[in-house]
Amino acid sequence: MPFSSREWHLVARPVGEPTTSDVALETATVPEPGPGSTCAA
Repeated sequence: MPFSSREWHLVARPVGEPTTSDVALETATVPEPGPGSTCAA
């Protein structure tokens, strides 16, 4: 069963104080763990 993760991405290098237009909150799919691996939440 695939899981998803929310990640902050830097879309522009801030000049001075960071603003909301400098980052984006995106959803990514977390791949299934391989042999000998686990997924911790």
